[in-house]
Amino acid sequence: MTSYREALKQANHLLKNPIDRQEAHYLLVELAKQDFVDLYLSMDEEASEDFLLRFKQGVHRLIKQEPLAHILGYTYFYGYRIKCDPRALIPRRETEELAGEVLATIDTFFKPSDDLVLADIGTGSGALAITFGKELAGLEVIATDISKDALALARENSEANHVKLRTFCGSLLEPLIKNRIKLDILVCNPPYIPTKEEVAASVKNYEPHIALYGGEDGMQYYHELFDKANQVLKDRAFMAFEIGEGQKLPLLQEIAAKLPDMRALIKKDMQGVDRMLFVFKGNMEPGADYQIIPENP
Repeated sequence: MTSYREALKQANHLLKNPIDRQEAHYLLVELAKQDFVDLYLSMDEEASEDFLLRFKQGVHRLIKQEPLAHILGYTYFYGYRIKCDPRALIPRRETEELAGEVLATIDTFFKPSDDLVLADIGTGSGALAITFGKELAGLEVIATDISKDALALARENSEANHVKLRTFCGSLLEPLIKNRIKLDILVCNPPYIPTKEEVAASVKNYEPHIALYGGEDGMQYYHELFDKANQVLKDRAFMAFEIGEGQKLPLLQEIAAKLPDMRALIKKDMQGVDRMLFVFKGNMEPGADYQIIPENP
């Protein structure tokens, strides 16, 4: 007889890293949910052979540093279940924070009666686009990606979550420019890891590199987005980006040079890291706290 508790104990013996042990616990919980087992009441009950086999296989995949989201085949983003596989980057918690900040900014920057168009550039799994579609009724949501495979995954996720997306395949803003689409809101979590920066094996070996690396300094895609932003933005609009550590100042300098009529606002994530960049075109509500762009940083 092997109980759920004993199965977890055996997994912890194999997994020395605390994070891996935490993921094994989460794996146990999720597999139990699939079997409609309440682990809170059943930890000392005998687990089925089928369950033990699936759990053991998952633990061995964790040992090989395969991401938990790939083992399960899904993760949760903003409360919505998102299918995950090697076609696209696994949604991160920091990006959930970006979603929340975008939703809050929409509430303050626009009127409830406004008919809004939002584009998620480089949508990947579609997690951001789906969140906005679920949270804001009446919002027109566009999702673009250069990868046909990623865009197919985004469509699968939008159908599973009952969200209508307009999807376009192409590089960054090119599909929008080609189709003469104008936006109220542009959201993008571009690849921003510098090419030579080391990343965890679970990321390097299992996630698409095209969704990770942003050139030598990690800012290749921001340059192109800023160059062409005015071709897709309405007269009153805002852009929201996830950014990497150390990129705040050079990005603010670039906005000052390329988009002098716009104002930038930096927001920190829950770890206190400068993680989100908001760029506003047109006036914000009175009292809005803009990031001051230094003239001579």
